[in-house]
Amino acid sequence: MVRELPPYEERVPKDSYDMPMRYYHINSSNPNDLKMFAHWHNEIEIQLFEKGHSVSTIDNTEIEAKENDIVFIPSQSIHFGCADLPVLNVHTFIFHAETLCSQNYDSSVQKYFKPFINRTAHIPYVISPADKGYAQLRGCLDEIITLAHEKPVGYELLVRIQLTKFFVHLYQNGYVKPKKVSTVADKNYQAVRDAITYIERNYSLPLTVDKIAANAGFSKSRFMSIFKEFTNTSCKKYINKCRMESAQNLLVSTNETVLEIAISCGYNNISLFNREFKKTYGATPMEYRKIKRAQA
Repeated sequence: MVRELPPYEERVPKDSYDMPMRYYHINSSNPNDLKMFAHWHNEIEIQLFEKGHSVSTIDNTEIEAKENDIVFIPSQSIHFGCADLPVLNVHTFIFHAETLCSQNYDSSVQKYFKPFINRTAHIPYVISPADKGYAQLRGCLDEIITLAHEKPVGYELLVRIQLTKFFVHLYQNGYVKPKKVSTVADKNYQAVRDAITYIERNYSLPLTVDKIAANAGFSKSRFMSIFKEFTNTSCKKYINKCRMESAQNLLVSTNETVLEIAISCGYNNISLFNREFKKTYGATPMEYRKIKRAQA
């Protein structure tokens, strides 16, 4: 199953999972699958690269992932990146840290999982085959992949066990360290996350950078600077990306007219919408709809 992550805060209720986590697999040479636009979510994300090479940014830190690497993305981290090889084969696991906690929050939860819930623990973003404990960590992920496909009786419990073992191996191999906190950096980071959420919820409206900056509590120039710092794109381009993603989905999944879709995505000028869409996807909205429906 392949599911593209949206370029904004991803909010999925825990009870919508068919396991204690979400698992999906991307095995593609499609250029659109080789790019991951900036987004964040409240869950922890783990990626296992079987093939491919990616340069990404997590928490404003650039990382490189290659074949067989394990990538750890903490909860609430703004992350984005791009693969630069023609084939990308990646397994992704997304889950709430609370999933592994007992209902009564006993002392072991406080000691081992609360740091991940509170974002006070730091894990290396990339763990490679030559690193300590890699075989144990990889073994847990391989077992989860098998369980996700075969779904034996009790697989939900078995997945939870493997996730717990993954964190045990992280601790036993010395990967969990206290996170260094900067009050100013955290304030700026939170402002960008809030702005991303605001854009996602309001991109159908006539948004302006001035309004978003004011909503975040910054001057326009300061806001533009920190937004670019954490997302590697301008706020204006980010708004347009959200609108284009929505338009793309509506063209494929609904029978709404191009004008109706343009308006619902925040465009009151159909010519501008058509130009932006063709610039982004290499085809006009109508051409794009025909191509996708022919492929279905």
